[in-house]
Amino acid sequence: MKQFLHNYKLKLTAISPIHIGNGELYEPTNYVIDEGQLYYFNDTTLISKLNTQQIKDLMNIVSKNNSYQELQLFYKRKDIKNLAKNCSIYNVPVAEDIEKNYNESLGRVRQKEGNNSEVFNALSINPTIKTSFMPYIPGSSFKGALKTAFFSKEAQNRDFKEVAFEKKDSKGNFKDYRFNSKFFGQFETDPFSKLKISDFIPKEVKLEIKWGVNKKKKSNTADNDNTAIRYEFIAPLSEFVAELTIFDLIDKNILNNINKIIRNPKKQFHQPDKIYIQKDIIQITNSFYIPKFEEEKDWANSKNNLISSNYFQRAFPYLKKAKNGNGFLIRIGRHSGAESMTLDKYRKIFIPQMKKDANGNNLSRKEKYVSSPFTYWLASNVNAVKSAEFIGWLYCEFIDDNEYKESVSNYEIFLKKQKQKLEETEKEILNKEQQLFQEKEKIAIQKEQEELEKQKLLKEEQERLAKMSPLERKIYELQKNNPNPNETIDILLFNAIKKGDLEEFKCEALQKLKEEMIKLKKWVENSKKPKKDKKYKRTQEVISMLKECN
Repeated sequence: MKQFLHNYKLKLTAISPIHIGNGELYEPTNYVIDEGQLYYFNDTTLISKLNTQQIKDLMNIVSKNNSYQELQLFYKRKDIKNLAKNCSIYNVPVAEDIEKNYNESLGRVRQKEGNNSEVFNALSINPTIKTSFMPYIPGSSFKGALKTAFFSKEAQNRDFKEVAFEKKDSKGNFKDYRFNSKFFGQFETDPFSKLKISDFIPKEVKLEIKWGVNKKKKSNTADNDNTAIRYEFIAPLSEFVAELTIFDLIDKNILNNINKIIRNPKKQFHQPDKIYIQKDIIQITNSFYIPKFEEEKDWANSKNNLISSNYFQRAFPYLKKAKNGNGFLIRIGRHSGAESMTLDKYRKIFIPQMKKDANGNNLSRKEKYVSSPFTYWLASNVNAVKSAEFIGWLYCEFIDDNEYKESVSNYEIFLKKQKQKLEETEKEILNKEQQLFQEKEKIAIQKEQEELEKQKLLKEEQERLAKMSPLERKIYELQKNNPNPNETIDILLFNAIKKGDLEEFKCEALQKLKEEMIKLKKWVENSKKPKKDKKYKRTQEVISMLKECN
């Protein structure tokens, strides 16, 4: 059987902020924010560039329990921040309000738990999905959005009410494969198994970090109606390209004649008209997504300045091109809206609700299904719904091979440069690790030598002590524990005798004191000024104590 293959090149243009998460979070221990930019860095790379004192400061912090506050403040230090900026992998523009929140909250206690433990501001940021630190749009996301539009069209003429609301799990997710089997049978007869889409690689891409804010549809205020979340968005007007391949779609009517083709594999069919397939995708997808875009436009028009005027000025030319059949609107990513991810005829959105007592405490969870969600998620520069933008909208168009090949070539050049940069960074880290290893080895050897020297000195000390008389050992202990190391031995002995520390050796100690005073020329038995001569007076006092020994 001859296999027919149809290859198309697509370009996606973001007409609103887009966020497709990667399941990770940026924490303030791998990013810093300064002068309107977020600088993301690898903590291993940063540590490899710390000087000896900075490493010591960091080690002192991480060795403590509950050191998260100090760790955040460590990255806030000017020297560390500058170092992080210099070794950053990439940087992204940040909304002014997010930078302000970062500076005010970093290293500060947000609240205290019931056990009096402190909770610090996490300042987490949800990054968008990337490869080699460059954002892309997964082909599976595009295919899923395309499939939703086709499913919704097919559902208009079929009755699937019996399976439409069968829940998959406790969260209320529906068994999508039941729709699939009802629509098209098994995998072999599913037309979307014949559609292959590559990931959309970046052509011209910018990123931005803004608040994700939640707004009730019935509210007219600019207040955020839920907890704001920091997101890294693909910025509007960013462009991506991909390759779309359709094969085995050997009749014009993609949906209705698939089973006939599968059941008659020996039958020869003519090659389908390429323009018809393009128009088919454009028409079906637009019929699903354009009404949803216009519904949001109508809602925005009913509110005062909640949605940025720039948003619609940017979006309308693409909406016009979509209505003219030059391309189509599609919605992808997080917070794209439940309406864009459910079927028009069978839309039943699960809303979890908690039953509360008179004091507002949660008692039990209730289930509620609605035909339309109560809120919109929006991207905003401030933690409020002010000059905000809807999320997830893109315009897709078919492009020629030359434009696609040029984009792919530029992307491959970028990947090559990025690979070289990463290899250089890895080499630098390896060199630093070797340097640190050598330093550790040096320190270990030095400690070992110090320990051997310590043992040697201890042994020598023990040998000296063994040869000493009881008085000599006592004098040695007094000298060793004397807080004033510069004190001469005669003064040390005199004070110890007066205090009674040498009572059991008093006479022997007095004789030793006399010998030391003679050596130091402090033994004076006669003086012309006896009342003022300190040496004479001290000598007389010692003579008096010696007489008691006779």
